[in-house]
Amino acid sequence: MKNRIKKMLCLVLAAALVLPSVSSQASQEEIDQVKENINDSEQAIQQAEQLLSDLEQKKSDTAAYLQELSAAVNEKDATIADIQNQITTKQQEIDAAQAELTESQTLASQQYEDMKLRIQYMYEAGEDELLDILFSSQSLPELLSHSEYIYQMSEYDRNMLTAYEETLQRVETAKADLEAGQAQLTELLDGAEQEKEALSLLADAQNSKLQELSDSIAAAQGDLGEQQVDLGEQQELLEYLQAEMERQMAEALRQAQL
Repeated sequence: MKNRIKKMLCLVLAAALVLPSVSSQASQEEIDQVKENINDSEQAIQQAEQLLSDLEQKKSDTAAYLQELSAAVNEKDATIADIQNQITTKQQEIDAAQAELTESQTLASQQYEDMKLRIQYMYEAGEDELLDILFSSQSLPELLSHSEYIYQMSEYDRNMLTAYEETLQRVETAKADLEAGQAQLTELLDGAEQEKEALSLLADAQNSKLQELSDSIAAAQGDLGEQQVDLGEQQELLEYLQAEMERQMAEALRQAQL
């Protein structure tokens, strides 16, 4: 368009120099053509301005969406950090439960071994010890006291074993609950990390889109600038042609009066 305008201007100037008697009809056709070109340029500028406006709106919307995604990623990071802290705490609790379980198992095993030794001793002593207890007792209360001691010793073993078994069951149950909670937290962590990855990929795509829109806006601004320059040149050409036609008409009128 710009080259065509310059070419037309050169032709008009050449015609004015070579053919000073160019008819007003020819100039009017040139003026009409330039006016049509101006109209086309104005429409092109409007379209370019609309395109630029649309691109800038899309860029604004994309930037806002990207900001939301960034906030969502940051929030997901905080969630992941919180879950990781919970998992660490659960692991510490599991380790403590395991230590308590190991200690309880050791104590229960020791108590069981002690009980077996006492039972073995009583079995090996057999009736002789019972007879000794019977004849060594100086009175019935003393005999009953010795018998009660033997009974209490056996009852102590039974009670201790029962207590250790209950402790083992309690600790094992608590440890299983902790491990189940840790497994749930690990599952939540995996889900949160997958969600973060999806958000990050989406944010990367929006960043690329934002760059593409910035490039398109720069191109649209350049095109709009060229259109405006072309319009200005066409308006200058129109002014020149109109002035030239007026000059030719004045010259023709002067020649007619001679």
